[in-house]
This record gives sequence, structure tokens and C-alpha cells, in this order.
Amino acid sequence: MKNRQVFNVWVLLTSLYLMSPEALPAQSAYFSHWPQGLSPAEVGARVAGRFIATPHTNFGSAQPPSSITYPEVCAWYGALQLAKVSDDKTLLSQLENRFTPLLDSLKKLVPAPDHVDHTVFGAVPLELFRQTGNQAYADRGLVFANRQWEMPERQRPEYRDYLDKGLSWQTRFWIDDMFMITLIQAQAYRASGNRMYIDRAAQEMVQYLDTLQRPNGLFYHAPDIPFFWGRGNGWMAAGMTELLRSLPKDNRDYKRILKAYRQMMATLAKYQSREGMWRQLIDDSTAWPESSCTGMFAYAMISGVQKGWLDKKQYGPVARKAWLALVSYINENADLREVCEGTNKKNSRDYYLERKRITGDLHGQAPVLWCAYALLEQEDAVTQWGPAADSAQGALTKQFWSPEHHYYTHSNDKTGFDYWWNAHALDVLVDGYTRTKNPRYIKQMKAMCEGVYKKNKEEWPNEYYDDMEWMALACLRAFEATNDIYYRKIADLLWTDIKKGWAGKLGGGMLWKKSPPPSRNACSNGPAIILAARLYRMNRHPEDLALAQDIYNWQLATLVDTASGAVWDNIHIRDGAPVINKRLILTYNVGTWLGSALELFRLTGKKEYLEAAVKSAGYIVNDRNRFSPGGILKGENKGDGGLFKGIFIRYLTQLILEKELNKTVKAGYTSYMKANGESLLYKATLPGVFLFGTDWRSMPSAVNADCSVQLSGIMLLEALDMLDKGKLL
Repeated sequence: MKNRQVFNVWVLLTSLYLMSPEALPAQSAYFSHWPQGLSPAEVGARVAGRFIATPHTNFGSAQPPSSITYPEVCAWYGALQLAKVSDDKTLLSQLENRFTPLLDSLKKLVPAPDHVDHTVFGAVPLELFRQTGNQAYADRGLVFANRQWEMPERQRPEYRDYLDKGLSWQTRFWIDDMFMITLIQAQAYRASGNRMYIDRAAQEMVQYLDTLQRPNGLFYHAPDIPFFWGRGNGWMAAGMTELLRSLPKDNRDYKRILKAYRQMMATLAKYQSREGMWRQLIDDSTAWPESSCTGMFAYAMISGVQKGWLDKKQYGPVARKAWLALVSYINENADLREVCEGTNKKNSRDYYLERKRITGDLHGQAPVLWCAYALLEQEDAVTQWGPAADSAQGALTKQFWSPEHHYYTHSNDKTGFDYWWNAHALDVLVDGYTRTKNPRYIKQMKAMCEGVYKKNKEEWPNEYYDDMEWMALACLRAFEATNDIYYRKIADLLWTDIKKGWAGKLGGGMLWKKSPPPSRNACSNGPAIILAARLYRMNRHPEDLALAQDIYNWQLATLVDTASGAVWDNIHIRDGAPVINKRLILTYNVGTWLGSALELFRLTGKKEYLEAAVKSAGYIVNDRNRFSPGGILKGENKGDGGLFKGIFIRYLTQLILEKELNKTVKAGYTSYMKANGESLLYKATLPGVFLFGTDWRSMPSAVNADCSVQLSGIMLLEALDMLDKGKLL
């Protein structure tokens, strides 16, 4: 009794300790405590509402446009980003409703992808796809991104020259281009996960930097126009910002672009007026304060502070001052004043100084929306995965641990028991101990195993082979982490029973359960391969490796679509004949399959195993409709489904850690992992209790939760901390 009381006190203290206030990132002190009515949430809502109420515009003309214009695209994109960061479903619906007629009754307004100003239109359907998962939007948007690098029917000699150099045929070397080209290509990358788009955008950017950037960091409007036009430079600043937001750090041009961005920001800070604005001609103190360039420069600096590209103490005050100055130009109708009209290039100072000043033009409304969503984002630089994992581990104990029974309960009302969920709980406790070396995790691991053993009628085997495989895998990891033979004995005992599940009389494969009817499931075969391979690595018993390869070959021939990397759920007997269930494809089955291929690659060095792992990982990561809408793993409900994402994440992480993995592929996977982690923390973590939602894109609807869902979130956070410490993020 005394020991139990001591343990319960330890659990309470652990829970309180682990609920770290550092777990969730905070906004910069420079970007909070706004005057009433001037906060980014308030201003953004007003300007977005104004956009919704405004018909399609035509550069200030009273006549309707012949096609959607680029200023409208820029404002539309900003409003969509605002809807996402503020989780405003109503605004998203309104913005989607503005788009859907373009698929049918107003399709004549869709521009042709024949010019940078027209091609950027594709950024809108791509963002709608990212937020809704509607594949039709992605298909339309990618057409625009692809056409920008495909030779058009009407050719000019310079088009071939540009394409041969890896540039878009739409290259003009006007600085406006570097927002238009960058946005559509960056959006294509964000929607598809295909590095081609972002890499070629970076190559294009470097060519523009080499051609147009002056020694002071600013840009001429064009090579033959020696004036630092405000909005022209604004397009360049915003373009570099959009690119850096998504460009993987291993891209060969990343450092070059970041250096150019920082050089530009340093010079801009010097030219900011006392009021906080920038001028129509940046370096001309007699020029009038121009609001659209001020919004663009503010957006670039806000993002730089939030993302850690700029020193917050130096640039935070500059960006705050710019925002407060900018919003002072917004009138009672939510229209921005002092916006330069649309401007062609001309080698004349007076031409720029005499441009009309417009109110409510979308050239100005758009960067206000960009600033608003950037200010509402959290700082990248202070995302700390370790403290977040601590808080999640603490919530696991506080919400699901049964002090009476010493196991994790099904739900946080402290009822229900799941053998295989507790196996994964042991896995995440091993994660926590490996990360912190805190002995409290060891105590929890041992107590949990004793509780599970007692609940399972004081034995380890049970009816389901996959359950036993999960427990054996977790015990092997616990043994390797602690060197406690207790866990090794459990794993060995379970392995003796598991091997009886090989269905040799049926032609191979591991049975799902011991009782009939016989079903051979992916969930009982993938983990068995991993377990056999790891036991071989530990013991060097040839029969373990042989069995791992036999199971692998059977699963490859029976439950894997070798063309796509998909993993089918099971093969069972129906009316006396074997039937493969190809309709059910689950993330955790793909995860264990890629994990098994990776284990065999590490044991044998055979490349076909690594190639199989990469193909199956890509099947989930790159499917931005069914499995990873908007680049975030889909929700798979509560119950057993709550664990599926976490299991996939565990084995994807192992693939990322593989030294032989292609660097470009690795960078794509790490970017995907980070996006999932940020979405989980910022959008799907219930404040106060640190419980996770089943969908990592939205907040839990209630406090009642399943342990499986919490475990998946912990697996992700622990994995991200490991990748971060390994300098892979």
C-alpha cells in the first residue's frame, strides 16, 4: 500500500512538471498588445470582409474585367491565408464561393497562363485545395504552374534560351515578376510536395537577383530603369519572403536568397520614415508616402521576425511601426488610401512621382491582408519540440493513467483497456526516456508493464498476433534503452508464440489472430518483419532473418501494390476462396511496410528494400487529397484509428534518419513532418489540458478523448525533437 501511495504522488508531480508553459510557441512581444481596433485580427476581418463584398475588379475601371486580375489574386490569397491562420470557416466558405462560379458560369474570367500576371491566378485554387482537400482545385492550379515552364504555341527565340537555362519562358526581368512567378510555383510545391516547383522558383529568383539587385540591396524597376520604385521593390521583398517560407534549407540557392533578403531589409530599415511609411521612390525624401509598398515591406519584415531570418530586437520595432502606420491609412470603409495606380516602367523620375493615388485598390488591400495573417502566425524560432513532448507526455499520464490498475485507459474518463494501445504507450515512454534520461519514465514503464500483465490474466500472449508484435517491439526498445533484462524476456516469450502465426499451409503470411476464420492482415505482417529483423540484429539467429524475408516476400506478392506503394489491408477467405481487401488502405499499414523494408535494407544493403520504403512513404506523403490534404495527415477517427498516424510517423522518422536516403527526398519528408507538428500544436491542441484532436488541422470539439489519439500526437512531437536535435529540421 505504501509503495502504491508513493507511486501515485510521483504520477501527480510528473503530470504537473511535464505540463510545461514553454511547449507552445508564443508571438513576439513586438506583435501583441495592439491599440483597440488596430489588431491584425480586427483589421484583417474588416479588409477581408471588404474583399468579399467587392465584385471582380478591373484595375480601377468601372467596366468588368475580361479575366481575373493579379491584384485580385493577391488579395484573394491573403484572405485565404487569414482564414487559415484564424481558423475562420465562414470566411473560407465565402472565399470558396467566390471561386466556384469560375469553374462553370464565369469560367470565361479564368485567365490564360500566358504571362506572369495571368499565371499567378493558379495560386488561388491551389490554396483552396490545401484548405479543403478538393482535388479538382489542385488539378486546375497545377496546370498554371506547369505551363509556366512549358513552351507555348506562339514561340519567340528568347523563350527557348530561357527554358534551356532552367528559367521560365515568361521571364522578363521586371521585379514585379518575382512575386508572380514565385507565388504560383511555391503554391504548387506546397500543394503537391514536388520539389521541382520550389527549386526552379529559387533558380529563377537568383537570376533576377543577379540582374536587378543593386549594391545597396534595393532593385531597379527594370535593368534600364534606374529608379527604386516602392511597390516594385515591394513585389521583390514579398517574393523573396514567399520563397523563403517554403524553400528547403538544403536548396543550393537558399543561402544566396536569404543573404539578398537580409541585405534588402537592412537598407529598407534605413529609409523608413519617422511616421513608419516608405515612399513612392524609396530613396527620395520628397516623394509621397505610398501605402502598398509599406504593406509589402511590413509583410517581409514581420515574416522575417516570426521565422527567425531577422534579428527580432532590430526589426521587430520597425515592423510594428510599419503596421501601425499602414493601418492609419485605412478609412471607415476598410479601404486603404494612397495606393499607387498600376504602373508600367519608364525612365523618368517624374513619371513615378506623378502616378495617381488611389483608395481601395487591391494592390494595397492585398498586403494589408498579408501582414494581418503574418502577425497572427506564431514564431518559428521558438517552437520547442522537447517541451511540447513533455507537456503531451504529462497529459497522457494525467488524463489516461489508472492509478488503481497501473495501465493507460481507453478514454480519459479512466475506463476501458486496450492491450495494443498500452504497447504503444510503452513505446512513447521509451521515447521520453531516450530524450530526457529522466528515471521517472523508467518507473512508469515498469509499473505499466506490471499492470498490463495483471489485466491480461497474468500472461503476455493474447488472441491477436499483431497485439503481441506491438508489445514485443516496444519491449525490445525498452530493453535497448534501459538494459533491463525484464523487457528482453517478455519480447522473447512473445516471439515464441508469434512465430506460430506463420500460415504455411495457406501459402504464407502471418495470421491476424489465433481463432478462425483465418485472415492474414498487413497489421500482423509488417510488425512481424520488423520484429524478426531486429531480433536477428540482436541475436544473429539465421532463422529470424529467414522468417523476416519470407514474410516480406509474401506480403510484397500479396498485399502491396508495387506500382504505387499502397498496402492493402488483408487477405481472407470468402466462400472458400481467398479475397484481398484492396479498398481499405490505412496509414499504419503503409508505415509498418516501409519500416520493414528499411530494416531489411539495413541488414542486407540491398537497394530494392530502400526503394520500396521510399515508394510507400511517398504514397502517403505526396497524396495531398486522400491521405495528406494540405500536407497534413488526415484524421482517422478515434478508437484504433487514433493510433494509425502516429505509427506511420514513427517509421517515416526512421526513414528520414537513414543516411542513404536521397537528400532531396529527406528534405521533403522533414518539411512534411514539421508542417504536421506545427499544425498539431497550433490548431489541434486543446489549451489547458494539452489534449490532441483526431484531425491535426482542427481543435478537438470536446474534452473527452481517446488515449490512442494522444499517443499519435506524442509520437510526432518526440520524433520532431529527435530530428531537430539531429539538425535535420
